[in-house]
Amino acid sequence: MQYLETALLVISFLLIVTGVVLLVLARSCAKKEMFENFYGGKNAIYGGFRIFKYEYYQSDKLWACTFLRVVFIALLAVFSLMYLTS
Repeated sequence: MQYLETALLVISFLLIVTGVVLLVLARSCAKKEMFENFYGGKNAIYGGFRIFKYEYYQSDKLWACTFLRVVFIALLAVFSLMYLTS
């Protein structure tokens, strides 16, 4: 059981680091319109869950949105598994 908890902790750390990198990369992968006509200025990319919607990304950069979704779903799964094992 201790090995499972250690593995989940390492996986969660790697997912968090990957998520932070993807959040930084999302600014360069998003369309310019994502930053306009939205209350909050340039930080609007993180508002209204726009960061998880495909239509706000450049057509050749949709991989960033997909990976961001997968990382956050995996984080939820890992944290729920960590809660269940404790």
